[in-house]
Order: sequence, then structure tokens, then C-alpha cells
Amino acid sequence: MASMGRKIAAGLIAFSLFAGTGVALAQGDVIAQRKEGFKGNRANLGAIKKIVDDGADPAGALEPAKAMVAYGQKIPSLFPQGSGVGDTAAKPEIWADWAGFEGAAKNFTDAAQKVADAAQAKDAAALKTNFAALGGTCGACHGKFRK
Repeated sequence: MASMGRKIAAGLIAFSLFAGTGVALAQGDVIAQRKEGFKGNRANLGAIKKIVDDGADPAGALEPAKAMVAYGQKIPSLFPQGSGVGDTAAKPEIWADWAGFEGAAKNFTDAAQKVADAAQAKDAAALKTNFAALGGTCGACHGKFRK
């Protein structure tokens, strides 16, 4: 009987070590996913900025803006509780002010949608105005929630 108890205890210890590793791997994966997504946002912002600066066809901003809308909708899901440790610039304020963080993600998403709408309408003036507003949402979130 004592040997059976030891086997069960050893199995539970092994499982808990494996489960802990799984959580760490999952957190690493989500950190990598959000880093990749934010890199994509920077690239998309750069593409739209070039269109605005060059006075190019506003319709060219549609796909980058739509990609940012899609990513913006995912942002909160990429910051699960406990994913603020490791190779991340996420501040603890994200989880301390979750409603504020979700609001910042929504502001970004809404602003990116306005850029997409302006691109769809081929309205260069609206694209420029909404692109500036979109940049403001990035700075507002980074100021409070990013190291």
C-alpha cells in the first residue's frame, strides 16, 4: 500500500510539473502571438502612413486597416491573467485596470475601422484625419499599459 501511495504521489508531482510547463509554454506562445501582432500593426501603420504622406490612392489603405481591425478585436484575448511575466513589455496595469485596457483596445479597433471606412470611400482627407486619430490610440495605450 505504501508503494502505491508513493506511485500516486510521484504521478501527481510529475503531472503538476508537466502542467506548470504547459502553462509557461502557453504564456510564451501568447506573448509571441501578441508581439507578432503588434509588429504587424507597425507594418500596417507604416504602409498607411506612406499612402497618406505620398498622397497615394486611399483605397490602398483598406487592407492594412482591416488587418488592424481584426488584430484589435483579438488584443484582450492575447493578455490572459498571468501573461505579464517573461519577455514582455506588458505592465501590471493591464490586469489591474482590465476595463481600461479593454477600452483602449476598443478605441484602437474603432479608430482602425474609421481608417478602413475612409479607405473604402477613397476619401483622402478622412484617411489623413482618421490615421492621426489611430496613432493617438496607440500612444494612449502604450503610455499606460506598456513598459
